[in-house]
Formats: sequence, C-alpha cells, structure tokens
Amino acid sequence: MNEVAIRLVETPPNAWIDSWLNSLTDKTAKAYAVDIGQFFEFVGHEDVTAISRSDCHDFKGFLMERYSKPATVNRKLCTMRCLLLEAVRYGIISSSPAEGIRGAERQDHYSSTKAPSEEEVRAMLAGIEQD
Repeated sequence: MNEVAIRLVETPPNAWIDSWLNSLTDKTAKAYAVDIGQFFEFVGHEDVTAISRSDCHDFKGFLMERYSKPATVNRKLCTMRCLLLEAVRYGIISSSPAEGIRGAERQDHYSSTKAPSEEEVRAMLAGIEQD
C-alpha cells in the first residue's frame, strides 16, 4: 500500500469536520458541534455525500416546529449551511444542498403600546414642574 492509501484508510470519514471545528473559537466550535450532531441525528447518518436538499428543507421545518425563537432556528440553519459549504471547500461534495435555503422569518417584537403624544408629554412635564 502506498502512503496516500494508508492515510485514507487511517483517516476517519469526517476528520475534516474536526479539522474545521478546531479552526474556530472554542465557543463557536462547541455550539457548531452540538448543532451538527443534531443535524446528523435528524437525517439519520453522518455521510454528507448522502445529504439531499430535501433533508435540508425538512431540517428547517423540524427546527421551526421545535424552537419558538427565529434566532435559534437561524443559528442552527447557519451551522448546517456552513457545514455543507465546508464539505464543498474540502472537496467532499461538489455543491451544497443547502444553497438558497433561507432562515426563519424574524418577528418584530414591538410593543403595541403607543408613545405619548407631544401634548401628553408637555402635560406630564408641567405636572412635575408644579410639584
């Protein structure tokens, strides 16, 4: 066996993921590792060459049902997209099946309470000045 063949046999199939995670900050790497584990558990395998666009869409649907905060859904989708883009960069797959999959729509969390009018503010200030 030549050296390249030996290296391929000895290298775990997803060693590139560990290499990629090790290039990130500790906090980011830990969060990505959890999200990647959740994604692999959802699709039922760790073979990125077998991940389909349908898997990515279904994962988004799963996240949207499970998590109420769009920011959480979007972070996990971002991790999935980054994972698959890294797989492209490492030459594992030719294109990302997650390309074009958008994040969850963010909800505006504005209060329905109206701000006081200018007249109301003047009245409040006048009340303070009289005391």
